[in-house]
Amino acid sequence: GSREKFNIPKGSTVFLFFGLIRPYKGLDTLLDAIQLLNPNSSMAFLIAGEPWKDKNKIQNKIHELSKKYWIHSNLNWIPEEEARYWFSACDAVVCPYIKATGSGVIAQAMAYKKPVLTTKTGSLNHVICDGVNGLVCPPNSPFELAKNIERFLDDKAILDYIDTNECEDALIALNKEELKNDKKYDIYDPYNKEWVSFGQMGYE
Repeated sequence: GSREKFNIPKGSTVFLFFGLIRPYKGLDTLLDAIQLLNPNSSMAFLIAGEPWKDKNKIQNKIHELSKKYWIHSNLNWIPEEEARYWFSACDAVVCPYIKATGSGVIAQAMAYKKPVLTTKTGSLNHVICDGVNGLVCPPNSPFELAKNIERFLDDKAILDYIDTNECEDALIALNKEELKNDKKYDIYDPYNKEWVSFGQMGYE
C-alpha cells in the first residue's frame, strides 16, 4: 500500500502538504506548527511539491525538524499519476494558506474523501466546514494550526466519514469563484474512476 511505499510507521496519523510551494501556501506556517507539537505523538508528515524559491532553505528546515519528527519530503514537481500515492497514504491534507481564493489541492483532497486542515481565508472556510469535513483556523498562525493538528489527533473520529454529496457541494462552492476563467484542467476522481474537469483553482 501507499503507506508502505513511504515506510510510514504503523499506527501513525499522517498529514499531507501537497502542491507547488509558493509563499502564500503557508508551508512555513506548517513547519513552525510542527515544532510546537509533542514529538512523541503518533504522527507523520508528508511534504510534496516544487518550491517557487528558497528550496535549500526549506530543505534545511525540514532536515532539522526530521531529527525529532517523522517527515518524508519530495521537493520536486509531482506528476499527476503519482499524486494518488501521496493522497492515499494520508489521513488529512494540510492547506495552511495565508491567502487564496480557491485551491486545486483542496479539490483533490475532496475527491479522495480526505479531511482538510485549512485557514479562514478567501472562500476556503465556506468549503471546509470546521468539524465536518476538516478543521479551520486563522491564517499565518502556527500556534492555532498546531492546536488543530492536536485536535485531529485527539478526535479523528469526527472526521472519519465525509459525505459524498457534501464533497460535491464543496467542490462546486470552491469552483464558483473561478468559473469565469476559460482555463480548465482535469482531476482524477478515484471513487468514480474517471477524470473530471474543473475550473482553474490555484494549481499554477
